[in-house]
Amino acid sequence: MKYLKLFDLASDYQTFIDGEEFITPNVSYAMDSNIVYYNPGIIQKPKNNEIWYTTTDKTIITPSSSYGMAPNIVSNEYNNEMGVMTFDDTLNNIWNQAFNFKTNLKTIILPDSVTIIDNAPFIGCSNLESVILSSNLTTINAQAFSNCTSLENIVIPNSVTILEQRCFYGCSNLKNVELSSNLTTINAQAFSNCTSLENIVIPNNVTILGEGCFSDCSNLKNVELSENINIISSGLFANCALLNDIIIPENITSIETTAFVNCSNLSKITCLSTNAPTLGSGCFFNVKSNGILYCPLNSDYSNWMIKEAADRLGYYNWTVEEV
Repeated sequence: MKYLKLFDLASDYQTFIDGEEFITPNVSYAMDSNIVYYNPGIIQKPKNNEIWYTTTDKTIITPSSSYGMAPNIVSNEYNNEMGVMTFDDTLNNIWNQAFNFKTNLKTIILPDSVTIIDNAPFIGCSNLESVILSSNLTTINAQAFSNCTSLENIVIPNSVTILEQRCFYGCSNLKNVELSSNLTTINAQAFSNCTSLENIVIPNNVTILGEGCFSDCSNLKNVELSENINIISSGLFANCALLNDIIIPENITSIETTAFVNCSNLSKITCLSTNAPTLGSGCFFNVKSNGILYCPLNSDYSNWMIKEAADRLGYYNWTVEEV
């Protein structure tokens, strides 16, 4: 059985996406020397009135704001390498600005009773490395984890349907994102300026990608779009300089203003629609020269190939191949 290393009692609390082999009976936790392992299939989670956390200095954290906090904290202790914040009733939401700019916060584990993360509760938690979300979470609100610059991995549970604007904006070390299969909406700039993100798969239940969702993701190389979006919104991939190719699903009817502006390495576009999507101004400004547009047989993409307009592919000497 494969267990994930949860924390090392000899050093510090750490979580990992990739585990190592450790054979033990089917229990939540197992010990091997100073290493504690857990089975991710039956991971122990906080009680519904608790939040578990660790800090860089192994001291308790207190809320930055109590506005909207309900229920109330009855105890907050840091023992055995972990903090436990206990409330007087079930915790259903993480309130606005709850722990914002707590720069010593390192790990947070939320109880499965939480269904909503409100606005900006973890914004500016620059040493936050690991987050385990509630399996019943539905919404991550605006700026929830903005500028959490040490966060490298995030798994969005399949219960989540909405990611609000800038919820992971500026998470400059975020490398791995696993999105909810039931996600329908990713709002404006949700992952903008995530400069370490290289790959993203947008699940097919997503119908809305807000403006600039992945703008300024300077290392983004591979994108798989949902088949059920109709619009590539303004600035969606603006300044994604390493994006080399993109497949545009057949349901796309419009590519809006500056959608691919300054994608200076973009040299291959495969568009699956027989009706060429309309183009907003600046949508292909400063793409790579001499690229190839693949489109269906007998389709008309002549508007994309105008040579006199600096935001059209023809200006950059692209060619068209019908497939």
